Parts: sequence; C-alpha cells; structure tokens
Amino acid sequence: AKAAPAANAPASGDDPQATLKLARMYLAGSGGVRADPIKGAELARQAAEAGNTEAQNLMGRLYTDGTGVKRDLNRAAFWFKRAAAEGGNVEAQNDLAVMYIQGDGVEKDLAKAAQWLTRAAEQGNAVAQNNLGLMYANGDGVEKNLAKAAVWYQKAVAQNEPNAENNLAILYTKGQGVEADFDHAVELFEKAAAQGHIDAMNNLGLIYSDDRAGRRDLDRAAFWYGRAAAEQGDADAQNRIGVMYIQGKGVKRDLKQAMRWLQKAAEQGNAEAENNLATMYRKGDTGVVDLKKAAYWCREAARQGNVTAQNNLAIMYTKGEGVEKDLGKAVQWFQEAAAQGDPVAQKNLAVMLAAGEGVEKDMSQALYWFEKAAKSGNAVAQRNLGILYVNADGVDQDLDRAVYWFEKAAAQGDTAARENLKQLRAAMAKAGSGTGTGTTKTTADGTAPPPSR
Repeated sequence: AKAAPAANAPASGDDPQATLKLARMYLAGSGGVRADPIKGAELARQAAEAGNTEAQNLMGRLYTDGTGVKRDLNRAAFWFKRAAAEGGNVEAQNDLAVMYIQGDGVEKDLAKAAQWLTRAAEQGNAVAQNNLGLMYANGDGVEKNLAKAAVWYQKAVAQNEPNAENNLAILYTKGQGVEADFDHAVELFEKAAAQGHIDAMNNLGLIYSDDRAGRRDLDRAAFWYGRAAAEQGDADAQNRIGVMYIQGKGVKRDLKQAMRWLQKAAEQGNAEAENNLATMYRKGDTGVVDLKKAAYWCREAARQGNVTAQNNLAIMYTKGEGVEKDLGKAVQWFQEAAAQGDPVAQKNLAVMLAAGEGVEKDMSQALYWFEKAAKSGNAVAQRNLGILYVNADGVDQDLDRAVYWFEKAAAQGDTAARENLKQLRAAMAKAGSGTGTGTTKTTADGTAPPPSR
C-alpha cells in the first residue's frame, strides 16, 4: 500500500512528545506518512523549543548530518548543550563530548569531553562508557590509565556494546590494564563480530592468521576476513582475503578471486590493495600482463604513501614500464620511499646518486643512503659500501671497513659480497697489510646493481 499523503498525517497538538514522535515519522517515512526531512526537522525544532530534551538532542544530530536543515555544527553544538546541560540528556552529553573531541562547533577541549563523558557514563550510557574507556586508554583529557579504561569497557560490555567488546578484547590480548587472557579476548571479539563489528572480524582474522597463543587456523582467518569483506564491504578485509587467495592460505588458490577482492578494496582507496593489484597486473597473474594498469594502481598507492608502491613506481620509471621512462621522476619516488625509512628505496636512491642518473652525481649523498640502507640490513647496500671503501669512491680507502660490510652482506647469503670478501682478503694478505691503508685494489665490481624491488 502507498503511504498516505503528508496532509493526512496525524496532528501533534501541543504535546512536545507527540510532536517529536510525528517528527520522527516524517524523518523516517514511517507510520503512514511520506518521508519529508524538512517537515520532520521543523517539528523536531518545535518540540525542542518546548523543552523536550530528546528533541533537542535530535536537532543536534540533524544539524550535524544536514538532514532536513543546512548542516551547521555550531547549531548542532547549541542544541547538544541545551539537552546535555539543561535537560541532563545522557545521549546529548555523549554527543557533546564527541564535539569537544573533534572540535566540531566548539573549540577542541579534551578535558571538557572527558567531563561530559563521565557524566553520561556514570548514568549508564554504554556508548559514553566505551568512549570514556578510550579516553583513559589514550590519555586524552585524563591521565592515561589502562586499568580504568578496562573498567569502563567492562561496564559497556555488560550492555553488549560492540565497540567496547572489541576494545576490551584488545586489552586482553596484550595484558594491558587486565591480565592477559587470549580465550576471553577471542570470546569478546566473537561477540562483537556477531553484531557486525568490522574491526572485531578483522582482529579475529589477524589472530587466526598468526601463531599467537597457538591459535593459527587459516581456515578461520579466511572465514572472518571473508565475512568482513563480503558482508561489511571492509577494504582492509577485502585486501587480506585477496592476499590469501593469491597465497592459497585458508582458501584454495584462485587468482581471479584474488583480483576480484583486491579490485574492490582498491576502488575504496585501500593503498595496500592498490599496490597488490598493481603487482598482479605487472606479473600477469590472471593471464595478461598490463603494465599501464600496473602503473596506474602503483601510482594511486604511492600517492597515499605506500612505500613499496613508491619504490616500485620509481623502478617502472627507470625502465619505462607502463609509463614514459623518466629517471628524474624515478629519483623523486625513491626519495619519497627512502624518507620513510624503506631500506630498498634507500639503496636504490643511492644507486641513482652514485651513477648520476636522474640527478646530479653526488657520492657523499650516495654514501649517506647506502649507509642508511646497510644499517637496516640491506645486503646489496652493504656490499656496495664495501666496494666504495675498497675503491676509495667518495670516501677514503678503508679496507677494514670494506671487510666489515662485505662480511655483513655475505652473512646474508650475498654471493657477490662473498666473492669480493675472498678477493679482498687475498689481496690484503699478499700486500701483508690488514690495516686498511695503502692503495691495494681488488676486482670488486665497482658498479652498483640496478634498482631493485
């Protein structure tokens, strides 16, 4: 049956509660009236001005969302304050606290936020109890106290608040504010997940993906990631289930399914999925190599700061894969990733600086980045440092330092470094000097390898 026209809606009279009820009918399009957000907002305002605190809080939310009225956070804060302070409405107290946390419509003030949350939480509002727990967990507006955070989470959990269930479970996995209890953590995650909580589903996936507390179960991990991905459309879960399909872990290996889920996540802007999708297109994992699509998704991920994508995009520019060859742009992307501490990008940037490719040759900068990468354990950078010290390229010759770095790289299985070390030791023995002085040369390859992934 069709909804009755608005003119046939029941009259509210002078009863603010009845007016509020009618307002909600218009906002929802229920109770036999057509949806009319503007009419609903006007009726809610009438009830609010008559002193109904529920209506006042509703007006705050309507102004926050821009439903039936022009979005106005200052007006939203006004109504939340009236409902919270004058009427003692606990939902408004929580909503006002959130405004103070975010600085929406009011000046950001975490201490005031904590005060309003405390008032609402002490009156039993589960959402406020969870939010107050977060304040204690992070030390926002109150002194950090994980035990108090756990207490407030527990109060909210007693009312089946899913955010609190997830947050308390995290504390139990880490033994923070409570004694570590993985069994209870899983129980809480599952309670939250049963209510559709996306983070809880992902957390269950993480627990079953690794071997914490002997719970590794890739089938269960795939189940929870699959639920979060399919039922909730969560991009992180879509990326993770995509990776599981690539690896054949917890699910049968299926590259088409992997691409399907990665595509969904990438289209939501998930940087890891964008990079993973780029890799699939570059390798031709579904039967067709598409370097232009690989470059597109790699660039999307790189722009979001994904260091692996930044390094890979730079390499694509060095080779002209899917993009026009441009060594200058390659250097720029290597710099972006190197600045974030990625040792592979640091090594690659050093290679470009040492060769003067895409940038003016600068051995002092090349040495700097080789050392950064080498200290992070990059074997190629360690070998290249050894080469620089042998050949006195940008540094004073120091054969002892060369031996040190060759040994580091060789210990990681770098065969070229092992050969360089063998030749250097032979040359040093022949010269009768292990002091690292003199002009002894070895046949170490003085040309750094090309940038790598």
